[in-house]
Amino acid sequence: MKAFAKLFLVFFLIVFLQINVSAQQETITWALTADGTASSSSNVTAANVSVGPGLTELGPSSYGPNGVQTTGWNKSNTIQTDDYFQYSITTPSSKTFTVDRIQLTFAEVAGSSWIYRLSYSTNSDFTSASTPVINTASGTVTVSFTPTINLPVNTTLFIRFYGVSNSGNPSTLSDRILANRNFSVRGTGAAASTLPVTLSSFTAKQTTDNKVSLAWVTSSESVNKGFSIERQEEGSGKFQSLGFITSKAEGGNSQSTLAYSFKDVTAKNGANLYRLVQEDLDGKKTYSEVRVVKLSAQSVSNVFPNPSNGAINISRTNDGKKMNIQVLDQSGRVINQVNNITDANYRMNLPQSGIYSIKMMYPETGERSTQRIVVHK
Repeated sequence: MKAFAKLFLVFFLIVFLQINVSAQQETITWALTADGTASSSSNVTAANVSVGPGLTELGPSSYGPNGVQTTGWNKSNTIQTDDYFQYSITTPSSKTFTVDRIQLTFAEVAGSSWIYRLSYSTNSDFTSASTPVINTASGTVTVSFTPTINLPVNTTLFIRFYGVSNSGNPSTLSDRILANRNFSVRGTGAAASTLPVTLSSFTAKQTTDNKVSLAWVTSSESVNKGFSIERQEEGSGKFQSLGFITSKAEGGNSQSTLAYSFKDVTAKNGANLYRLVQEDLDGKKTYSEVRVVKLSAQSVSNVFPNPSNGAINISRTNDGKKMNIQVLDQSGRVINQVNNITDANYRMNLPQSGIYSIKMMYPETGERSTQRIVVHK
């Protein structure tokens, strides 16, 4: 019995040590008392602190006991999208990182009646960023994340600390000065496991019929069942599955290049976030990076093939709008013009070799775009 207890203890210690070697708690800290750099106990990359386009750092005197000081904060009782401190970290190709806490101290150097907000995003598109996680008074704030923020390899997490003061003269920006210091991100780093699928590329693009085309290529696959395509609509806060594409690899295993595609015909106007969920034959799942496509009611036009032998196709959104086409040579001279086209696909011929600009205009809405094309006869 004693021998069994000793064996169990040795087994437990081995497992415990392996867990602590592969996953370790780490902290990245921007002290901000001397400069904008960060110190780290991790090999996660940290960018220097930056500020939004609405703010100005106070020159060499920006950094001091209070941290980094900025002026330019608008007078308002609502958060302004251009007024923020920004921090970011990026995981390497060999490591994942799980953020469980953010801590910071801020000081109201000038101004009063401040309100604050902390938001984060992994694609720098803060129009659809995660829901603000704080709204509190000044001082030291600790924000714990449940669930945690899971960062795959080669992923950047952007964190913005917004503030606004409803005091002082609106035109006197120095009436409102805010400082940040000791901003820290705590998380658990772990060595990235060998991925069952090597994803060479993953793209998401708006199509001429105002849908979204997704394409991805793998260079190797191992026990791969296939891919679930997920979309998060602007403001929804969660991903939903659109469909599943079965692996093209025989038995789920391949060392050759395989190409996949999917068209989202239900995408709505606004920001649409896409990711792939790769599933093993045993049910284990791996998530890709996120791609963002912003759809609008504007028409989309495309000229192809390019280069061309002279015969070109102009494909555009099938929305019934009238489109005018001008063909310009390299000198800018209009050599051909066609008006009031409503066809979704229009063909024309360019008789001579050269470089041409195809200008597409929608007189009803004022939209316009230009595409250069090369003709080889």
